[in-house]
Amino acid sequence: MALFPKSHFTLRTRILLFTGSLITIIMLGASAIILFSWRTLMLDNAIQSAEDISKAFAIPVIKEFIRNETESFRIEEELGSLINQYKSEDSNIKFIKILNNKNKIIAHTDWRKVNGFEKDSLDLAIDKTDKLISAFITDKKYGKIIETVYPLRIAGKKWGVMKVGISAKRLEAKIKDLFYMLSLSTVLVILGALLVLFLISARLTKALNELIVILENLDLDIEQTENSAPKTNETQFLFSKFEEMRSRLQHSKEELINAQKQIYQAEKLASIGRLASGVAHEINNPLNGIRSCLYSIEKNPENIKQNKEYMELINEGITNIEFIVKKLLGFARQKGESIERIDVNENIEKVISLLDYKIVRKNVEIIKNYKSGKISVEADSQLFQEVLMNIIINALDAVGEEGRIEIVTGKESKNVVVEISDNGEGIEESEIEKIFDPFYTSKEPGQGTGLGLSVSLGIIANLGGTIEVESKKGKGSLFRIIIPE
Repeated sequence: MALFPKSHFTLRTRILLFTGSLITIIMLGASAIILFSWRTLMLDNAIQSAEDISKAFAIPVIKEFIRNETESFRIEEELGSLINQYKSEDSNIKFIKILNNKNKIIAHTDWRKVNGFEKDSLDLAIDKTDKLISAFITDKKYGKIIETVYPLRIAGKKWGVMKVGISAKRLEAKIKDLFYMLSLSTVLVILGALLVLFLISARLTKALNELIVILENLDLDIEQTENSAPKTNETQFLFSKFEEMRSRLQHSKEELINAQKQIYQAEKLASIGRLASGVAHEINNPLNGIRSCLYSIEKNPENIKQNKEYMELINEGITNIEFIVKKLLGFARQKGESIERIDVNENIEKVISLLDYKIVRKNVEIIKNYKSGKISVEADSQLFQEVLMNIIINALDAVGEEGRIEIVTGKESKNVVVEISDNGEGIEESEIEKIFDPFYTSKEPGQGTGLGLSVSLGIIANLGGTIEVESKKGKGSLFRIIIPE
């Protein structure tokens, strides 16, 4: 047996994929934000440092321009000497160049570029402001550098601009190191989170697997033992709750069975009530005969031959009454459900005999067609007779005087089929779906409970069968009872 069923592994995989992906996205996003923030901070610090260098060097340069106005000397040579000396003191400085107001280079760390002209986007920008301008650029010769452009201006007088290029290799190296460090940290955190998630999901799916084992062995009708399956803290708690639920379900099941039995019996008694008038008439006939015989005996007690004949008639009448009462008691008595193999046709005959008076009174023709001869099913005979009683009584109520009811039994595949059809008033097509609803009836008040067909369907459904209905208004109805053989 696999450690985890396929469904559990799928659940675990989904947990790992979804949560793992979510953690990965969050960590990558957080790392990108941190990297961008730190890069911006480092770049701002580097630019600030480059600007401080430019401001510091701009002071002696401006002093040279001021001194040149009072003393006549070649300022180009002084500025060249000054920038070479300043560059030699800081290896990060890649170049220093000073341009006059005509964008002519008058001093440069590379003397070959002196007297050249230069004007770029930073020069255009500096013309519109008196503030220092910095930019992080890529130079063809020096690579990544921070270039600052400082206006050489004081007291409204401008001599030009000074450009300083500071190497950004260290900054770039620090940013790369930061990237690698964050990437490694992110990978380690993600792997750690996935490992924790893997262990948690393993525990969860293990707990679910244990719970499935418990549920597979759960039986509402059998008390569960404490050692029926290994249990963790989680499954122990769930198992205790399922035990409580099992107990409640078992109690509800018992109550439902009792209520169902009571409904069955109530409907059976209601059916007997509808038979009462016919049964009373069947009993009254022999009773009147007995009364007549007793009257004759009283009038002529000496006539032994006549009295013997009357006593035989009285005994016959009593036997008839006893037979009628036994039939009613047999149908009405309440007993526990007893599933056994019963003869279908024999039970139909018993029900028809109970309804004999009503059949005769309405002069209804009963047509019996037992196609397969003797057939039997596994059922409770009392409940099966109740189903037949409910449907046949409905058919008798539906047909008029001299109506016709046909009962056909037979086999279809592995099922026993009982068809009860009539030529009565039929059922509206829109009402057919409702006839099995509890308490639904189309009869006058007091003529039916509306439970007969609902109870009948429940009885047949418990046997694994069903009841089908075909009907057209004014053309009769057909009820087909299908039960597994």
